[in-house]
Amino acid sequence: MTRAVRLTSRFAVVTAAVAAVAGAALALRDPVSGLDRWYAFTAVIYLPVVLVGAAMTQRQPRNPVGWIFLVSGWALPVSTALHLIGVVDGRAPAAVGIASSVLFVLGVPLAALLGVLLFPDGRLGSRRRRALAWTYVVALVLLLVYSVVSPTVVDGSEVANPIAPPGAWGQAAEALLVVVLLLGPLIAVAAWALLRRARRTPGDTGAGMRLAAYAGFGCAAAFFACLAVGMSGGDTEQIGVLENCAVVVLGVAAWIGIVRYGLFDTRVVVSRALVYAALTLVVVGVYVGAVVLVGQFARGLVPQA
Repeated sequence: MTRAVRLTSRFAVVTAAVAAVAGAALALRDPVSGLDRWYAFTAVIYLPVVLVGAAMTQRQPRNPVGWIFLVSGWALPVSTALHLIGVVDGRAPAAVGIASSVLFVLGVPLAALLGVLLFPDGRLGSRRRRALAWTYVVALVLLLVYSVVSPTVVDGSEVANPIAPPGAWGQAAEALLVVVLLLGPLIAVAAWALLRRARRTPGDTGAGMRLAAYAGFGCAAAFFACLAVGMSGGDTEQIGVLENCAVVVLGVAAWIGIVRYGLFDTRVVVSRALVYAALTLVVVGVYVGAVVLVGQFARGLVPQA
């Protein structure tokens, strides 16, 4: 069990780092929009979330919060990389865009909803919190369904989804989009529930919980901003970058809770995760740099990587 958890967490850290660097390389090397470049940037700065998840899961494998952060921190960089592949390669199969949308749901919304509600021990406790947890699970399932059957793929582009249901079923699928409008209020409720628990918890544990609750309110504010921009006829994709950054703040808050307040007693694991992530980034950075140099000085002489 311990070995499987360790291998899983290391795989998540390494693949998330590779995906983040690959997405950044695609955004810098190919002609993409400025918004896509910002998405690639937020995928890189989202890496602390997967590191926090790796630290939690290795120290407390039975705590679901660690797995939520691990999945979230892994899913968003991979989702961004797939999205950029779909943007750069116009002939990429629709499955790439669908996978990107599915993984995005497992990124920001998962951490902002269940990650905040269950922080830090993963226990539900009261009936009210259990009801909230089931509400969030249902909301995430509906978002996953919409990401699979939405009319278009590649995050709202004009590329038609070949598996989207037609007619009345298609309209029913579009109705699922209302769940997106509820994300802000649902995240705010989760943050408020965590803040109430933090006020009843003394010492460093309560301080760490309050920090995470305030970060949760920041996540909710980002989704409220997205809703306000959308209702005013603005471009909500611009707010998507802010939503990603807001959950990074949540990951950093959890990190501070680990290092300063000792919430999970994971300092040794954190240092190991940082070493693996740093080595991965160095290796991938050297590879990308070599590819760019070869492309510049030996263009036409060697196959393009």
